[in-house]
Amino acid sequence: MKSLLLILYLLLIKTSLYSQIYINRKDTSKSFAYKLNLPEDSINFYNFKIDSLKKELSNYHGKLANILYNYGEYELASFEIKKALKLDEGNFLLAGSIYLKLNKIDVAHDYFYYQYLIDSNNKETIFKLGVCSYLLKEYNKALKYFTIVDRNDLVDSINYYKAQCYFKLKQKDSSMLYFFKCTNYPDSKIMLGNFYFRKRDFVNSIIWYSKYIENNDSNIIIYNKRAISYYNIKDFKNSLNDCNVSISIKPNFEAYIIIGNILNAESKFNEACLNYKKAISINPKIKLKDLPLKCH
Repeated sequence: MKSLLLILYLLLIKTSLYSQIYINRKDTSKSFAYKLNLPEDSINFYNFKIDSLKKELSNYHGKLANILYNYGEYELASFEIKKALKLDEGNFLLAGSIYLKLNKIDVAHDYFYYQYLIDSNNKETIFKLGVCSYLLKEYNKALKYFTIVDRNDLVDSINYYKAQCYFKLKQKDSSMLYFFKCTNYPDSKIMLGNFYFRKRDFVNSIIWYSKYIENNDSNIIIYNKRAISYYNIKDFKNSLNDCNVSISIKPNFEAYIIIGNILNAESKFNEACLNYKKAISINPKIKLKDLPLKCH
């Protein structure tokens, strides 16, 4: 695939070179036409030919930019889209999409806005303006864009971004409402689990953390949170199991503290102290006096 892209790239450079020579020649001819006082229709002919050639060459650069974009070659794609836009205005949606992938959000936003001025009904443009506004932390503006997009294939993404916007705006109830509508997103399951965790509704927090873990089984933070949830409903067996899984992924002080709390609750004080000390060995900032059991 890399070799195919290289061939296409070289062909376009060749086409671009010949076309640019032709454009320059026409520009020269046009200036001579003015100097020689040639008829207006002759001058218009040159103008038309030059404009047509610029549009055609811009189209070639745009097509190559699109190919490079689809294969993840965003830097090369940006190089080609600049050439396309220099020759003929257009391709703003593709330009914005390329710069969004390059994480140049301000530039991407401007291109999407140019496209929006040309066609205010293009749903993809409006959606991507919303994404840029969200990334620029303009959450109210982002919500306005997402509210007017009604594409069925973007429903989950729109609901997800709405949920995140409301969460950033500290409108938790509205945020959770939209997270419920886009549970295909792993982050939505975490947010719903955290929502119930904060409300101390540990049965529901376990449900949503479990849904997340089904397809993401290496996140120690979520294992620890589910372990705490199990601990709070006195399901010590499952809590201990989650802590052991968490430690098997990466030894961490949180899991050892939870194990210490479980063993303390079961009156296994010596074993509890051993686990508290393991936690301190990982994070020396923890002090024994701050733990629920006096260990020596």
